[in-house]
Amino acid sequence: MTPYEFCKHFGACMSGRDYASDYKTLKQAWNNCPWTAWLGWALSQVEHDYHNFFCWALDTMIQYAKDKGLSTLHIELDIIKSRYISGTEIEAEVFAHPISRDIVHYLDLDRRQYLVWGIGVRLAEQFGMSNEDVCDAIRNLVPYPLTAIRKLNKEYRRAA
Repeated sequence: MTPYEFCKHFGACMSGRDYASDYKTLKQAWNNCPWTAWLGWALSQVEHDYHNFFCWALDTMIQYAKDKGLSTLHIELDIIKSRYISGTEIEAEVFAHPISRDIVHYLDLDRRQYLVWGIGVRLAEQFGMSNEDVCDAIRNLVPYPLTAIRKLNKEYRRAA
């Protein structure tokens, strides 16, 4: 499956398809992708391990909240991280800050596939990080979902 076929198959936007058409392999497109939202979208289409990215993102947001004097957000993000790591249930309704509630919603089983997408975009838009830095973090912290893409390639070839 080419990057363009992947994007078309999963309903990517036209600009994403145009970007993908410049690459021969999904790995090349992944390694060069300049947009947090696109990497997150691609991950939302396949199974992936988001744990390392999520912990890094929380640490980054906690530090930002500390630096900006956002005590409510800082405390709530600390609580989310400790509960996440311990495997304790987290309910969005107990948090006052909308960012905390959004993050907890991404942890819901039905939304976990969108966790990297949602949190990555939030880091780039609301936490003062460059899009390039967030993309690099995603690529460094989320293992390239090669096995899931190999499975997709087989299914795609059978359907064609």
